[in-house]
Amino acid sequence: MSKSLEAGQVVAIPAITSIATSLGANKVTERTFGIVQKNVERVVTVTDDEAMQELKEILSKEKLLVEPASSCNLAALVNGKLPDMRGKKVGVVMCGGNFSLEQLKNYL
Repeated sequence: MSKSLEAGQVVAIPAITSIATSLGANKVTERTFGIVQKNVERVVTVTDDEAMQELKEILSKEKLLVEPASSCNLAALVNGKLPDMRGKKVGVVMCGGNFSLEQLKNYL
């Protein structure tokens, strides 16, 4: 989605290379692109390293193993990609059904 928004049209990417695989699609649909383009203020991206750093923080502090697609939400906040959220109460949805301890071990 972010690549399509940057281009102003639907584009296809050759492969999903992020660790947050459940966020990825090689190509968004025209309908979804139009809805997001019209109604979403912004889309931010984070690096795999940023997502994994927050995943490890959540695991360490909260004892919860979330998936990288979920830790991306927190990474966007922690890494200043949403500066207008500073000082506000923000809810971040966390889930973890698509990531295992084995995958975490392999990434580390």
